[in-house]
Amino acid sequence: MGLWGIGAALLALSLVVMHRQVALFETEGPASRSYRRISSPERLLGGGVGVVVVAILYFMVMKPGA
Repeated sequence: MGLWGIGAALLALSLVVMHRQVALFETEGPASRSYRRISSPERLLGGGVGVVVVAILYFMVMKPGA
């Protein structure tokens, strides 16, 4: 159950950062320094969510320790 909580928290943070990124894209454009600066955490958070999803799928399919 802890993985679900971690995944939900990472997804919530990712959505907040993505909302800021969209706002910067609309106002300053993709070439601006602030847009590029905020895109790095978005990539890391998205990757973190992906790792959590893969871990959950692993535990669902392989059922280690069962």
